[in-house]
Amino acid sequence: MVFLGLLLFTFNDLGLLKWYSLNRDKARIQAEIDRLLKREIELTVEIDKLKNDDAYLEKIARERFQMVRPGEKVFRVHDLRHVKD
Repeated sequence: MVFLGLLLFTFNDLGLLKWYSLNRDKARIQAEIDRLLKREIELTVEIDKLKNDDAYLEKIARERFQMVRPGEKVFRVHDLRHVKD
């Protein structure tokens, strides 16, 4: 009788297997929340730099959008070591 009660407690909707499964899901979701909170902080810092740091804004404009100041010349160098023969 005790064995049957233990068996039912382990495998029913409120049992140990369900608890273990829910605990694992909780850990996975918490890790995702932590990752997203970290990303939010990174993006907030990025927004602040874009709004307030002219040197950073210029760096982004040059790197991402290949923008130059009037009178500057851009020299593009092709790395021939990675060209297939």
